[in-house]
Amino acid sequence: MHEYGYLGSPVFNRRGHLIGISYLDRGHLQARGVYRLQNDVLSKLDG
Repeated sequence: MHEYGYLGSPVFNRRGHLIGISYLDRGHLQARGVYRLQNDVLSKLDG
C-alpha cells in the first residue's frame, strides 16, 4: 500500500488536463493517476 501523506505537484498532460499527482513513496518520487487515486479513496470510504 502506498502512503499519500507526501503529496507533491499535480501532473498535467499537454492539453492541460490533470492526469495524476506526484508523491513520495519510500523516498522515491512517484506519480499516481487521478482515476486510480479516486478508486483508492472511494474504496477506503466504503470500509
